[in-house]
Amino acid sequence: MTLPPRVFLALLGLAAAAADAHVPYFETQDLSGAAPFLVEDITQSKAIYAYLDGAEDRDAYFMIVREPTRIYAKTIIPYCSQYSEFRPSFALVGPGLPTDDQLKAPVKLEPDEGIIVREDIPTGTERDSMYEIFSDQFYYEGPILDITVEEPGNYWLWFWNPAGETGDYVAIIGKREIFSVEDIRRAFYNTPEIRRRGYLHVDCEEPSGR
Repeated sequence: MTLPPRVFLALLGLAAAAADAHVPYFETQDLSGAAPFLVEDITQSKAIYAYLDGAEDRDAYFMIVREPTRIYAKTIIPYCSQYSEFRPSFALVGPGLPTDDQLKAPVKLEPDEGIIVREDIPTGTERDSMYEIFSDQFYYEGPILDITVEEPGNYWLWFWNPAGETGDYVAIIGKREIFSVEDIRRAFYNTPEIRRRGYLHVDCEEPSGR
């Protein structure tokens, strides 16, 4: 059945709202240094539903900075009892960054690169959780990075789990809530999958007490 243009556009608008202002993406193939997620608009808010499949998995997100740019990133973890202690870290790697965290680097750094690592709070301690109304799901809150980088060049965000555990996570990149026509189309198709938790690799059991 072909929908009238007005109806179709209205549905697309609802889908965009259902993504809670993040453009939703799925990791359809393993992200790596050789095949990273290309962050074309660094400041646009997007959510990448991804999976770490083992101790050596390093998910890569690549971006090119040409002028002073705000880089915002965080993780949220599906609120499942299986993931109560799943606490992935992430790092920003690029020119002009500090080198204090280089011993924690998940990958080898180039001579001109620095790194900023964001780690979740230690296991065994209670994490905050949040409810996302449009996906009708709770998530564990992960670490956040919010920085303006000044030096032009290639930057990477790397996500990994220092404990070597597997699990699903959502990488949030960017803060500006804007949607192109293609973004709305993507939200229209991906939001139902998010709402039914079709992206998860576990049969989610929500912790008791909520």
